[in-house]
Amino acid sequence: MYIISMDEAIRFDWDKANTEHIARHGVKPEEAEQALENDPVDLDYEVVEAEDRWTSIGHTDRLRVLKLIWTLSARVSASERNRVMKKLAVPKFATEAEEAKWWDEHMGAVGENLIAAMKSGTAHRGGPRRVLQERRESRNITIRMPLADLQAAREMAQEKGLPYQTYMKMLLHQALEKERRAS
Repeated sequence: MYIISMDEAIRFDWDKANTEHIARHGVKPEEAEQALENDPVDLDYEVVEAEDRWTSIGHTDRLRVLKLIWTLSARVSASERNRVMKKLAVPKFATEAEEAKWWDEHMGAVGENLIAAMKSGTAHRGGPRRVLQERRESRNITIRMPLADLQAAREMAQEKGLPYQTYMKMLLHQALEKERRAS
């Protein structure tokens, strides 16, 4: 599912593949949208094939709990990359039925990750609305740095499949968090 910001409004953009995917899990698009509108808990952020993806747990208006994987139509701040829960070793699946069965069998681990994220302060509420608000609160800056450092950042970012400025923001954020924890 793709989420598109339109000022304060959020528009959900469903392509055929995503609609068919969630249907195989017994979920309707309107249920997923409700779960993301009902103040979900954001558990994970990662970049997959150069696409920003979040994992959230939310509930529908009828209190059906859903695990949701979603993306914005544009890239987001690097700070999201630092809110990653302990990863499950998720295998490759031959079918979506096999995938659904695996997730059902590992819901305990998902719950443990949720509790750990809540205790560590890395679980956040708000889903797409929170991410869009954080994006609006960022500011462009200009800094001077040695060309060798810039080139090294570009090379490392390319290895990770990230834009180099996003990678540099991520590194700066990590360094600031480390310093904050040390003091």
